[in-house]
Amino acid sequence: MEFALNGQKQSVSAADAAKMTLNEYIRFKTIYKGTKLACGQGGCGACTVAVSSKSEDGVVSTRTVPSCLMALTSVSGKSVTTVEGLKK
Repeated sequence: MEFALNGQKQSVSAADAAKMTLNEYIRFKTIYKGTKLACGQGGCGACTVAVSSKSEDGVVSTRTVPSCLMALTSVSGKSVTTVEGLKK
């Protein structure tokens, strides 16, 4: 599966993607450490990232999500922005 993280293309095998959350991928497989894991239940906001996707008519929508609760597979084909990506 593929997705963008802070504007950079990421490729992850389907088998690996099925085993981890978005938070685990960001924290342990990338250089980005600003996305934290605190409560693990999505309530504290420490793991919040922005996920953008484009509709069939080309409209881009962005929503904030708790990365600790998101399966990595759920961002396939989308764009994820962490706190580090906000400065770009």
